[in-house]
Amino acid sequence: MAHHALMFSTPAGGLIWRINQVISRDAGFVLRNCRERGIEFDGLHSPRECFGSPEWQKEFLEGAINHEDSLRRGYCLTVFTAMERLVQFRTILMGKGVRRKHADLTVGEFLELVNFVYDYLQDRCDCAFATKWKTRRSHEEKLFPEGEQYNINDIAECHAISAELFVLRALGDSKAFKNRLQRALNGPYGEAFATAVDIGATGDQYGFSPYYVQAAALASLCGSVDTIDPDALKERYIEDEFPWHRFGTWKLQNGAAITSSVLNLLEWSQRPLFGQESNWLRFADWTDMTSIEGVQDFFSSLASLGLDLQVYTMHQGAILNFRFLATTLVESRPSKDPIPFEKLSRDSWIAETNLSIPMIEYDNGILFSGFNLDEIYKQDHPARSMRAFASMRSPVFQLMAHIVNGTSARNQFAEFYERQVPSIDILRGKISEHFKKPEVAESVCDMLKNVYERGLKATLLVTQRRYV
Repeated sequence: MAHHALMFSTPAGGLIWRINQVISRDAGFVLRNCRERGIEFDGLHSPRECFGSPEWQKEFLEGAINHEDSLRRGYCLTVFTAMERLVQFRTILMGKGVRRKHADLTVGEFLELVNFVYDYLQDRCDCAFATKWKTRRSHEEKLFPEGEQYNINDIAECHAISAELFVLRALGDSKAFKNRLQRALNGPYGEAFATAVDIGATGDQYGFSPYYVQAAALASLCGSVDTIDPDALKERYIEDEFPWHRFGTWKLQNGAAITSSVLNLLEWSQRPLFGQESNWLRFADWTDMTSIEGVQDFFSSLASLGLDLQVYTMHQGAILNFRFLATTLVESRPSKDPIPFEKLSRDSWIAETNLSIPMIEYDNGILFSGFNLDEIYKQDHPARSMRAFASMRSPVFQLMAHIVNGTSARNQFAEFYERQVPSIDILRGKISEHFKKPEVAESVCDMLKNVYERGLKATLLVTQRRYV
């Protein structure tokens, strides 16, 4: 839960979300084109490994039966190349082991990669991005210099550890507090946490404020790294916006960082995360589930609803993050200007938080409450004209939409890169317990298994209850 505010409802979290979306959709596109052409993989190598082989690529291109087919196959290879660069970029952003994997990465190499990725995302997502990234550093410098070899993953762990320390401090257990602090400095995220200790240094008996670190971690992920106003300048400097730079320079410019974060969150929380030309949404007023087209319409509508619900929760979380940082900013000023919004009561804050975290999966159950679609779809939205819109209000239907949205993306990635994913069977008991209707769980899970696990290698499916 400590990661959620950072990794789901910030511009940097939104960037990671869209990278995952684009990679999985591109993987699905490439696999679909292979199936349409009867291309099978040998079973010894993943589709990704085959596409990465020059010999396989040559054979793939030579298999074209006409000019149109040749163009489509060439485009599939172009998409694959872009996917590889997206995966590389994601690894730099949040992969583990920065010191081991990216110690030699230069600023110039990262800059070239960033500009390629943002151009590609702008095309894929049909929304505006900063596409002219610059740097004030030498292109030959290491992106992660000695003592600063950490990324989003490390910063998120600092935030989570600070949440633990916050509780220990509140309990007045200074011994446990200092022991946990030392373990964090000696642990795998020690380099980032050393920066955190400097950020949170205090003169009291604890010598450290977890609150300062949590604010710094949140603000570091609120640079302008995701979609922007179409009329805004396309130029950005990596030192101003990327999380590890903002975290590392927090003590020098925390006021400017909080101010920019507040403005970025407010703008991002109101901005569409993808455009119509992306073709990510496809609602259909399905009526006949006996035909292939009817089933396709049904699942495309489920996935579209799930995506809309997901974006809505991301925006709701961003608003809470905005309120938190805006309050921090206002209360830190000597003038004590009034906070520019009404304070939330405890119960109201919990209700708002529930809107930003719609579903939690536990070992033995699910926490899910559903949404009021009137808050998501305006009166003139095309979805409201469908006869199926009434079904979309159902909590069962909305839960299925969440599962379909996540499963379709995750399984397409798993099939292409041969990664393990949780089997739908893990959900049977949890859904049954949640709705108190075993027949609902059986019906939903059987249908989802038939669609998403048919043809997927059994070795990629994990059935352990603890797999999340």
